[in-house]
Amino acid sequence: MARFYFNFRNGAEFLEDLEGLDLADIATARTAGIASLRDILAGDVLAGLLNRSSSIEIEDADHRPLGKVLLADAVTER
Repeated sequence: MARFYFNFRNGAEFLEDLEGLDLADIATARTAGIASLRDILAGDVLAGLLNRSSSIEIEDADHRPLGKVLLADAVTER
């Protein structure tokens, strides 16, 4: 298990994940990041908002960037 952090960015807004999650690997962390972004976006849409620049930044235990989950990774637009 490894610790991963999921920071939320929405334009100028930045929310740092101070707790993180212990997960098996980066693929599992990416799946968790997608689920997290979908959850945030769902709340925003229910409030009548959608910021297409919303993203989740995934970091390792030492807070080194490992990747980013973008809107296009979390939803399919039709």
